[in-house]
Amino acid sequence: MRPLRDETVGGGRTLGEATAAAMNDGDSEAEGRVVQYCGDAGFETLTR
Repeated sequence: MRPLRDETVGGGRTLGEATAAAMNDGDSEAEGRVVQYCGDAGFETLTR
C-alpha cells in the first residue's frame, strides 16, 4: 500500500486542500477532483 502524498489534483489545489474543501465546504468540484484522483491512483473511494 502506498501512502497518499499531497499532490496537485487540478484547479490550483492539492489533494489535501481539495479533500478539506469537499468535506468542510461541500464543494462538489473539489469532491469530483478527489474522486478522480483516487480512481486514477487505483484507490477505492467512499462518498456520502
